[in-house]
Amino acid sequence: MTGLRIGLQAAFGSHDNTWKVVRRVMCGIVGTLSLVLFSSTSQADLVTNGGFETGSLSGWTQSGNTGFTGVDSGTVHTGTYATSLGPVGSLGFFSQTLATSVGCSYSLSYWLFSDGATPNEFQTSWNGGVIYDQTNLPAFGYTLFSFTVTATSSATELKFGFRNDPAYLHLDDVSVTLIGCSGAPTDTPTETPTDTPTATPTDTPTDTPTATSTSTDTPTETPTSTDTPTATPTSTPTETPTSTPTATNTPPICNDGILTAPIEECDDGSLNGTVGDCCTTGCTFKPSSAVCRPGSGSPNGGSTCDPDEHCTGTSSVCPADVVVPAGTVCRPVSGECDVAETCPGGAMQPCPADGFKPNGTQCLGTNNNNCLNTCTAGACTPHVVPNCCGNGTLDTGELCDDGNQANGDQCSNACRLEMDDFQCYRMRVVEPQATIPSLSLVDQFSVLIRNVIRPVIICNPTNRDGQSPNAPTHADHFEGYQINRQIPHPLFTAIRNVKVVDEFGTNFVDLVRPLRTLVPTALEMSSLPGPLANPAVDHFTCYKVKRSVGTPRFSARTVSLADEFRSESVRVTRPVKLCAPADVNGNQPGADTHLAHLMCYRIRKSFRSVGRVFSNNEFGPSTLYPTRRDELCVPAVTNPQ
Repeated sequence: MTGLRIGLQAAFGSHDNTWKVVRRVMCGIVGTLSLVLFSSTSQADLVTNGGFETGSLSGWTQSGNTGFTGVDSGTVHTGTYATSLGPVGSLGFFSQTLATSVGCSYSLSYWLFSDGATPNEFQTSWNGGVIYDQTNLPAFGYTLFSFTVTATSSATELKFGFRNDPAYLHLDDVSVTLIGCSGAPTDTPTETPTDTPTATPTDTPTDTPTATSTSTDTPTETPTSTDTPTATPTSTPTETPTSTPTATNTPPICNDGILTAPIEECDDGSLNGTVGDCCTTGCTFKPSSAVCRPGSGSPNGGSTCDPDEHCTGTSSVCPADVVVPAGTVCRPVSGECDVAETCPGGAMQPCPADGFKPNGTQCLGTNNNNCLNTCTAGACTPHVVPNCCGNGTLDTGELCDDGNQANGDQCSNACRLEMDDFQCYRMRVVEPQATIPSLSLVDQFSVLIRNVIRPVIICNPTNRDGQSPNAPTHADHFEGYQINRQIPHPLFTAIRNVKVVDEFGTNFVDLVRPLRTLVPTALEMSSLPGPLANPAVDHFTCYKVKRSVGTPRFSARTVSLADEFRSESVRVTRPVKLCAPADVNGNQPGADTHLAHLMCYRIRKSFRSVGRVFSNNEFGPSTLYPTRRDELCVPAVTNPQ
């Protein structure tokens, strides 16, 4: 009898108790029959390189779709190596012919890993008969699959078929061992599910702290009485009359402190002629040029913070001392690394000594870039500042850094790509354009000659999460055209492990094949526009991508999108295309070296029709009906250093 059992270590659900009893009884019967019918013990493994520890598929024969199939050390069950199985669109196979004995039973087992990405399929065949075939496997870790099979010839083929369009399946530890031999008739293999217990989480209570209030006594004010003194009356003395002296003809004496006018202008006695007095020893006013109170001067340079006071020329009194208010600039900035000095605001306090910005302070210098210059002893000198937008090094959080701090060169002074996000829609063409000749496309990854099949998408400039409020008003749109290879030009060779960085993070992808070209396009909702006169965006070649083996999956997220159709929140699920700037037919020389790429992600959200729209580009005008959302394309860079 040929028995089939499939043992799965991952639990897929529970079984009815009745079936558990039946299964145990049947297992006992099968065990008893095994003791009677099979007297041989387990033998050596018949599979060559079943654990793939040679680091290759040696011992196995490949057939079918051999793309994206190999052995690596990224996701293994045991040992160092396992297979990565990712053919796109059709099944790939590898097989091995085993030396078997007619009528003998064998145990076939292997370990399989699925990441759940669809479409996928895995198939197992024994001697030309399919014993297991499953499409769209869910995600599960390495799981044991085992079968009991019977040989009907001395040479039996073991064969595996597989595909995984967006990612990879992984197979490891393939084994075939002898169970025993008998002349019993052969039954059909029977799949035997294996129960897996499920752990039940246990809640743990958590104490909640209780706030405690504390009262505080408030002191009481004690009034204090104060005695009020009583006024005592005082007698007023009586004024005594005094006789008035009689004037004489005595001549005036200068410097005696007695002013005799109009003969003397002033007479301050012993003060006459001193620095702080404005009366001369000849009892005349000093001129307005005379300093009567020296100021602080300017011992450190700069303007005076306490200026000299001068006589007025009409008085012997020196004017009041006047100082410049504190904070008044007395020495202005004389360079990037200089600082202004200000008056302290006190009498006889001069302008402070000249000071400078601290060493290491960023400055613009002659190249107008404060990431490449710092202050040293008051001078701006060349020095590269780490973690600074504009230093020419791609630092954490930057999408680009072209070594300058200017806008308008694809990389902004905030180290972000100067390009809009684009929301793309599938469309139905009502009035198609004329036949489009084949195109020559030169981009970062390849040089292609491609036939243009038809327009398939229209892409609108989009405000994502409020970052670019004016984007929906921008003129530059894209119309995307499906392309295919022009025979006899060669097939595209897949490019693996391309690093792509955008505002969602870092992805590593494999380029499968070119699918589309994006053409700068004018779009209007109500009437036919003229073509764009000077597009601000490049042409692009878009490649289908899949996640590189062994790299993290993209974390899905919800974003808010607003374009000229409407504003809604959508779910961003995974990257599906990478678009590279391209020189089309030699009309955009150098475009293939441009920095800004587009990483396009699949988005999910129902779409309400906006009716017909009108487009125009270098291929001519057309009338379109957007039918559903397709992708969100965000600015990105590839393989940043």
